[in-house]
Amino acid sequence: MSENINSRTAGGLSRASASAAFSGLVDEFWKAAPRSRNDAALCALGWVAVTRMLVRGELTGELQDLLQARCWEEAKQLGLPEDIHGLLWPAEDAGGASERTRLRALGLVSESFAESGLGELDLHDVIGEYADTLGLGYDAGLCDTLIETLEAPAGSKVWIPFDPSGQLAVRALRRGLRVVVSGPARNHWSQSVVRLLALIEGKYGLLDLNEDDMAAHGLPPLRSVDYLLACPPIGVKLMQGAGWRKWEGVELGLPGSDSIYRPMLDRHTVQLDRSESWAVAAFWPYVEKRAVFLTSPNVLFAKGQEQRLREFLILGSSQPAAVISLPPRLINGSGVVTAITVLDRRQKSFGVRMVDAAAATIETKSTMKFSRALDSRRVTELLTSPGEVPDVSRTIGLDEIIANDFGLMPARYISPPSLDAEYRVPLGELVETVVRAPVASKEASAVEVQEVGIADLDQWGGLFGPFLRTTNIQARKLEECRLRRNDILVSVKGTLGKVGMFLDDGVRDSEKAELHSVCAQSVVALRVRTDRVSVVSLYLYLRSDDFKNQLTAFRTGVAQAHVTPSSLLRDVKIPLRSLPEQQAAESLYYELCQLEEQVKRAQSRMEEIRLGL
Repeated sequence: MSENINSRTAGGLSRASASAAFSGLVDEFWKAAPRSRNDAALCALGWVAVTRMLVRGELTGELQDLLQARCWEEAKQLGLPEDIHGLLWPAEDAGGASERTRLRALGLVSESFAESGLGELDLHDVIGEYADTLGLGYDAGLCDTLIETLEAPAGSKVWIPFDPSGQLAVRALRRGLRVVVSGPARNHWSQSVVRLLALIEGKYGLLDLNEDDMAAHGLPPLRSVDYLLACPPIGVKLMQGAGWRKWEGVELGLPGSDSIYRPMLDRHTVQLDRSESWAVAAFWPYVEKRAVFLTSPNVLFAKGQEQRLREFLILGSSQPAAVISLPPRLINGSGVVTAITVLDRRQKSFGVRMVDAAAATIETKSTMKFSRALDSRRVTELLTSPGEVPDVSRTIGLDEIIANDFGLMPARYISPPSLDAEYRVPLGELVETVVRAPVASKEASAVEVQEVGIADLDQWGGLFGPFLRTTNIQARKLEECRLRRNDILVSVKGTLGKVGMFLDDGVRDSEKAELHSVCAQSVVALRVRTDRVSVVSLYLYLRSDDFKNQLTAFRTGVAQAHVTPSSLLRDVKIPLRSLPEQQAAESLYYELCQLEEQVKRAQSRMEEIRLGL
């Protein structure tokens, strides 16, 4: 469960103290020889590991024996990686430098790591904070949440293919899980860190280290692990020759299988090339019971290969069990937003537990990158509680998900727009045409046009040119792209829901012909069918909070929020009011426009007076 990042371990050494002591040990090895800081960190972990082995009685001797080669040879026999042994006890010691370093290291570990006794030592999260500069560390609360969500009992076999800091493997080992640490992203650093942390924990026997070449002899057996915890790199495209493809499993014969797995020579391969969606399709076939994936939210809503994957998971096996949207800054202290997707073969209900955990954080006193930690206790409660928590968690039927284009974003279902009892119709029924932004052109025959963008919107009065920005477009596209009087403009990317009503292009200058206007890239224009609703009435509704609340439920995007025009027309529901009600609203609107114009004139006059004083 989550805890304050400075809380004490069971043996009495606080995480802050462990961090300071470990940093001192790393500095010692870094200064002592021409080696990388990564190697210095591995040396420091090696010293802590052998110290803990001595304290637990797994090695013969006392702390002073850390200065003897015999002690390190014995540690190597019990799991100390041979290359780490070579770094710490080189065959040649130029001028006794290694001996002096060992003496200073003995003093450091004696003061800190030996005194912590047999209690747990949270060096895995210290490594996560240290590894942050390498793009490898995770928030401690996120790691706790991932392990809790896995729900794996002691003795189970769990595969963790991505864990560069060892934070996930250590938590699994502490629960008595047998951990498979092989995977496509494993390298010398990550393998060494996990092995050394397992030695520090006294759980080395629970590591499964014989499956590094399980993919070298054809496909590993399907359903070969009980549980899977996969945190693939975010937003990475698979590269040819990187070796990831050899880890692919397949599930054939299910609805949607053909859109995910394609035959190639004597085997099938995953026809997805983005790291997160690929990881779900490639690793899930190996799992017997339950899998937890950490990805960006793109996997939950994006079209293309991500939608094909969602359709396969929902229609092919009905196995999504839960989706949790998370707050930002849980990886490397960056602003990246992530989400957890849980798949379970034992699931018997036709529902998915949706949790919006964006606000489930707790304060920490850490001076490291993570100023707030994910509250794993709260997230677990929301995930496992049977009922609905308004605006936070809810169980959604698969039929509802299918009706929403297989979207799995929790916000879409947990906080749906609250629609009153008024008669409503989809926006698309009231729109004759959607005018989109044209593509800029550098052709000699291109024509200059004005762009109407987000900065021009959100005023009550209509939009009159001239407008500040211009661009060039193909002349043949002008007629279909140019704005016409009473077009309603809506921002659908970046700042959502800003609205304006176009009235006139305006005149840019007396010597230049009038320029037509088009939408900027973040804006679309709606040309209204006036047989069912007046332009002003629809415009007034699109300026309302009710409309903005609907947009919030349908928004997608991680780095930049957006709403697709198709979703705008299909999902936004517009109340239809009677003609007298529309006319009354229009009368108030014109009064509002007059007041807005009076305010502008008053502000202009105030500025003139100020400058004249």
